[in-house]
Amino acid sequence: MNDGGECVIVFRSDQEDIMKYKGGKMAIQAVPGAGKTFIITHLVARLLGDMKRYDVDGKILILTYMNSAVSNFKTRIRSLISDKDIPKNKFEVMTIHSLALSIIKENSQLAFAGDDFFVIDDYKKESLIEEAINDYRNDFISRKNYDPVRAFIKKGFENLPASKSKKNTNVEDWEKRFKNLVSNSIRMMKYECLDDVSMVDLVNKRVDIFDKLKKENNENFQFHTGIFNLLVPIYNLYQQKLRNNGYMDYEDILLMAYNILKDNEDVSKYYQRKYVYIFEDECQDSNALQGKIIDFISHNYKITDDGKNGIKGLKECYNVSKDDENKNGNYIIDAMNKYENNLVKIGDVNQSITGTFAGSDPKYFVDFCSKADFYYNMDMSSRSSKDVIDLANYLVYMANIDKKEFLNKSISEIQSMYGDMTTAMRKNVDYGEALIPVFMNEVTKGRGYKENPKLDYYALDAISTPKDDTNYKQYKEIGMKMLADLVNKVKSNHPKYTIGILAFYNNAAEEISKFLSDSGIDNELIGVEDGQNKKIILDLKLCLDFLLNSDDRVYFKKLVREVFIDRIIDDRKNDILEELDVYFKNVDVSRWIFDDDYYISFKNSSLSENVFSSSLSRTDELKSIARLDLIRQKLQNICMYCQTDLCDLVNNILSQIRMTEEERLLSRHLIVYIDNMVRFENISLKRLSMVLDYKYLRVFDSSIECIYNFEEKDFVPGSVYISTLHKSKGLEWDVAIISDVSQFSFPAQISEETRSKVSYLKETYVYPDALIKSDLEYFVEMRKLDADSDIDFSNFDNNKINEFVFENNRKNLDLNFYVNNVKTNVINEKIRLLYVGITRAKKILYMTCANYKRSKFFDELKRFIDLKKCK
Repeated sequence: MNDGGECVIVFRSDQEDIMKYKGGKMAIQAVPGAGKTFIITHLVARLLGDMKRYDVDGKILILTYMNSAVSNFKTRIRSLISDKDIPKNKFEVMTIHSLALSIIKENSQLAFAGDDFFVIDDYKKESLIEEAINDYRNDFISRKNYDPVRAFIKKGFENLPASKSKKNTNVEDWEKRFKNLVSNSIRMMKYECLDDVSMVDLVNKRVDIFDKLKKENNENFQFHTGIFNLLVPIYNLYQQKLRNNGYMDYEDILLMAYNILKDNEDVSKYYQRKYVYIFEDECQDSNALQGKIIDFISHNYKITDDGKNGIKGLKECYNVSKDDENKNGNYIIDAMNKYENNLVKIGDVNQSITGTFAGSDPKYFVDFCSKADFYYNMDMSSRSSKDVIDLANYLVYMANIDKKEFLNKSISEIQSMYGDMTTAMRKNVDYGEALIPVFMNEVTKGRGYKENPKLDYYALDAISTPKDDTNYKQYKEIGMKMLADLVNKVKSNHPKYTIGILAFYNNAAEEISKFLSDSGIDNELIGVEDGQNKKIILDLKLCLDFLLNSDDRVYFKKLVREVFIDRIIDDRKNDILEELDVYFKNVDVSRWIFDDDYYISFKNSSLSENVFSSSLSRTDELKSIARLDLIRQKLQNICMYCQTDLCDLVNNILSQIRMTEEERLLSRHLIVYIDNMVRFENISLKRLSMVLDYKYLRVFDSSIECIYNFEEKDFVPGSVYISTLHKSKGLEWDVAIISDVSQFSFPAQISEETRSKVSYLKETYVYPDALIKSDLEYFVEMRKLDADSDIDFSNFDNNKINEFVFENNRKNLDLNFYVNNVKTNVINEKIRLLYVGITRAKKILYMTCANYKRSKFFDELKRFIDLKKCK
């Protein structure tokens, strides 16, 4: 506080220079718990104040990758500027997809997209890709009399079981994998701005090159046609289906927005004038295409002193008066002329964990950091205890053990920290690029900063079961029991601590949650997107599923519980739902809904049979609270409504459900979406039900982002939460438990990474991801040459063509290069995932592993922990 009672913000020493920012490219590498949201919001608030003081037109744009972060930024910034008379419309917060969509809608004539273009959901995308694959296969079979997809599989392996744990055959497994391969390849081509028409042309040129070399019998050239010869025609068919129906997928949104900005200078200038500053949060999760869009709109709109569009015009554009200039109010003008971009990127390269499914790559942020006008390292973390920080730093040290330079510590400091540590992993490691050498530091004490948690005992441990001849399934059960015992121990010793259990897979998190619940340990299964904000959509799906299975007792009970009872009862809900299950145990669903006599007799017979063994008054209370008569009436209204018009049917269903105000707003978006589907596709009731499956609902994220206020999750003291490691980023608990640190989840060497291999395929194709990487790199390079209109790809006397063709042929034939690259990328991302898990802990950290092929990381970190405990 100052003398006037106003709260004074004390910025840490690693934050002070950041707050002096006025313009240019600024990169901020922020370790876990460094307070990056705090620094972004305060810097934005300060810049907004400066823009108001000097009457500067324009806005500040904050881009992030999570819908929950959008509302969090909005709430914090509004709070900081609430007493400064700054209009709330002077800043915008949105996801990159929301930005791209707004660019398309504001320039639909340039995008050749009408106002009624339709962004397809993931279900429709899968369906169209499957159609494109089948169309290509059928045409290929009719022309060449064999199936090009099944041709990948070794002869005699087609009908063998895919694995001991799977019931499907190799053919069935491969057809599913192949569809995912096509989908991922299309996504990656779009991220590289390779549209389908260009790709067809490039593939044809490569075919011509190979044909020419074959005719010449070139001895130095071995012929490798590449997997894209098969995938690109499917890509082209898929895009034709999109174009013919006025559809776009999520990647098209980014690609189309990029093309609008690239091909229309006036549009780019509009956004460059509109946004004076752009902030990109979590930029380690960005991909190449997203980065290009941000580069376009963040490019400063420079005007030279040439009269009409001179410095005077620039000052008028930004309303900077002469008096303000004399008060150094023209620093924004200086920034616009001096710097190429007013762009701030903030993130943590060591927390880049979305590459395998989002196409992100930390190299883009690393490259930006190396070229930025300003680079700052926020290396102080107040989140975790010193012991947790030391373990995270040791993992960074392991990944950089053979490097001689470290970014924020000297070699002598490193040696003093780890000089007494010998490592069994120094040799034969394949993760040298996993983590950059940035080390976390504790917050300086006694400066008024929020300080690190402090414990008077060592609170880290790595726990495993004894090795024996137990099989994997038994180890899994032993591991679950070990986990439950550990949770009970923590709850007993620290009843007020929050506990976060982190699993590698979604199904593993669900299994842990169920096991703990069955063991009497209450827990909450969480995620960044926990589904509560999509409940109205999921409830609608339940109603549709019931209409499709109207005699099914399971659907009936689930609908009554989740659509109606859940929305009426808060207190004692679990008890009441359990009794309802018993009440409806032998119900005839159709008669209960439509037959009055049956409904009355069913109630009476249930009572006379003393279904509720506790007391009849509980039954009466149940019926009164649950209002079963009203629920029955609503079910009649739903079941008897005409199904010929799906939009009317959905409107009727929604009118029977008790909704919050936010759900009412979201339901309007839902109706518009369904209306578009009906008009574009004439969909059936069954198809609509499939579309509303939870895994396809990201199409509503933008609407939800606008409607709901996402707050940071507040964990209840003494409670247990379960999350995947991916979904845990941004969260923190007093106690973090990383479960199953096994070799399968966390491989340390190329020889241990086995999931990239599809062993039943022919030898050339056993690593399909490596083939994709090889071909993608080939065509990215070929596209660069193709941009030179003077180059003739059939002319091998041209040195550029000759070098390109033979060098890329050599690399493509050396698949081991790409195989190792794919495996190494997987290993690197898994290390970063482990780093994220460790840094979720504030006070206590446990790692567990049922002793079935423990990860080398588990063994090495356990050795470090054990040595620390002994000191």
